[in-house]
Amino acid sequence: MADTTYDWAGGDGDFNNPSMWKDASTGATSSYPPNGQTPAVISTDTDITISTDPSPFIDPYGNHYSYDTVPQTLTFSGTGTVTFTGSDPVKSNGGITIGSQQTVVLDGVTMSTSNGVSGGTIKLENAANLSVNASLDTTTIDFGGNTTGSGHNTVTLASGAYSLSNITNFTPDDSIVVQNSSGYTNIEWIKTGTNTYALVGVDQYGGTSSSKGENYIAQNVSFAQKSTDSSGNPVYYTPADLYGGAAATGTVSDGTFQGDTYYTGNGLSSSSDNTLVITCFLSGSMIRTTKGDVAVEDMQIGDEVVAYDWQNNKDITRSVI
Repeated sequence: MADTTYDWAGGDGDFNNPSMWKDASTGATSSYPPNGQTPAVISTDTDITISTDPSPFIDPYGNHYSYDTVPQTLTFSGTGTVTFTGSDPVKSNGGITIGSQQTVVLDGVTMSTSNGVSGGTIKLENAANLSVNASLDTTTIDFGGNTTGSGHNTVTLASGAYSLSNITNFTPDDSIVVQNSSGYTNIEWIKTGTNTYALVGVDQYGGTSSSKGENYIAQNVSFAQKSTDSSGNPVYYTPADLYGGAAATGTVSDGTFQGDTYYTGNGLSSSSDNTLVITCFLSGSMIRTTKGDVAVEDMQIGDEVVAYDWQNNKDITRSVI
C-alpha cells in the first residue's frame, strides 16, 4: 500500500499543527502531521507565511507533548512565496523540491534534509540556516539581510564532495560551511564576470579543480551591493571584503576559468573537527598570528597567520599575500 501523501490545507498556518494537513486522496484532515514515510506537499499561488513554532497537545493520560513534522519528502509547488518563521526547524527525511518559479524564505529558521534540495530559490534572512546532504545543482541560494545583530545566514554542505551552483547577494554577514572530507587546505575565489565569482577548494598539493565532486564548492557567486560610487553606480562586495585586506591578483589557466583570483582563503577559517567556514571576519575580529592576536582590519600582507593542520595534527603558519 502506497504511503499517504498529505497536502497543506492552504493559507497561513502552523507547520506542526495537524489541522493544517489533509489526506491528498480523501481530503480528510489529518490526526497527526506528516512524519516518517509520509510525503508532504505545500501548493500555493499566493504568498503565505508558515510558523514552525511547537504545536502542543495533551494525550488521553494527561501527558503534554508537541507535534513534530518531519515528512519523508517535502514538495513546494505553485508560484506563491512561502515564508517560514518560528523557533523549530523545517526538516525532511528525504529530499526537498521547490517549484521552478517559487521562492521559499527562511526567516531565522533552519531547514535541513538528509538528502538535497532541487529547483526554485531559497532565501536566507535573519540568521537562517540551510543544511543539506547533497549538491545544490538546480536551486538558487539568495542571501537576504540580517537584522538580528548576531549570527550569520548560513549554508552547510555535509561533505566537501558536494557543491553549490548559484548564490546571489553574498555579503560579509553570510557563511558557507563545508564538512571538509575532500581535504581542502585553502580556498580560492576566481573572478568570472563583473560581479561573478567561482569558489574552489585547494588541496594540499596546491591543485584546484572546478569539476563537481573534486575541489569545486560554488560555481556562480554574486555579491550584494554595498554602496554607490560618486557617479551613482553600484559598488559590490568582493572576496577582499571577507578578509579585510587587499586581494592578490593572478590568472588561473585550468581550461575553465581565467581572470583575477583572490588567494589565501579570503574569509576562510578551519577547525580541528575538519570543517571549513567561508565567511566574513567582521571588523574587530581577532586573528591568531605569530605576533599574537591581531584585529582583522590591522592585518598586513606578510603577516603569518596560525592555522591548524588537521592532517598532521599541528599548528602551521600561512602568510597573508
